[in-house]
Amino acid sequence: MEWLDKIWGQLDTYLSIPYLLMFMLLSYLVKKYFGTLLQKITKFQWKTVYTVLIIATLLAVPFLVFSEEGWMKIFITYAVGTSLHELIFGWLEKKFTK
Repeated sequence: MEWLDKIWGQLDTYLSIPYLLMFMLLSYLVKKYFGTLLQKITKFQWKTVYTVLIIATLLAVPFLVFSEEGWMKIFITYAVGTSLHELIFGWLEKKFTK
C-alpha cells in the first residue's frame, strides 16, 4: 500500500495527527457531556465554540513544548479539526443512532 504511505506522509507534513485525533475526541466529549455541566456549575450561558477553543489551546501547549510540532502546524491542525469535527462526528452519530 504505497499510495497510503504517500497520503499519510503528505498529511503528516501539514497536520499533527495525534493532536488532531485528541482534539476532535475531546471536542466531541465537551460538546456532548461537559457543556451542560459547565453551564450548571457557572450559571453562565457558555457557547460551545469557546469551550472547544480553550480545550484546544490547553491541549496544544504540551504538543508545542514536548514535541517537535511547530505552532503553525498546530494552528493548521486546529483549523482543519474544527471543520472536520462537525462533518465526521455528525456522520458517525447518524450512522450509530439509526
